[in-house]
Amino acid sequence: MGFSLSAALVLSGIVLHLVYMRLAVYRVAPVESLLLIAAGAFAGVAQWVHAPSAASVAWASALVLFLLFFIYVTAVHPRTPGKPVKVQVGDTFPATTLNTPEGGLVDTGNLPGGRRGVLYVFFRGAW
Repeated sequence: MGFSLSAALVLSGIVLHLVYMRLAVYRVAPVESLLLIAAGAFAGVAQWVHAPSAASVAWASALVLFLLFFIYVTAVHPRTPGKPVKVQVGDTFPATTLNTPEGGLVDTGNLPGGRRGVLYVFFRGAW
């Protein structure tokens, strides 16, 4: 019973996180998903403590490692500063094709004002 409970909790946390991503609901930290996965890891460790065996040790270890991986991927990695962009004031935007929110394409070379008189707004998700 312990294996199925911990697996159900972890899988429900993963599914909840994927549903939030699909619905474009972004949070600073996915607390609900994190709590479900942590509860699954706790249930796996409790099963190991209650009935120690090689399988329960492997299962609990895998759940704890997955919990740590999930924390890193959702909370630590997105906040790690990347390579600095070397753009100077007055640099022109490279000619490229960008997607519009309506699903169309815009060629940056054909915009009014050239590539120096346009404001580019990038956003993640939906408004």
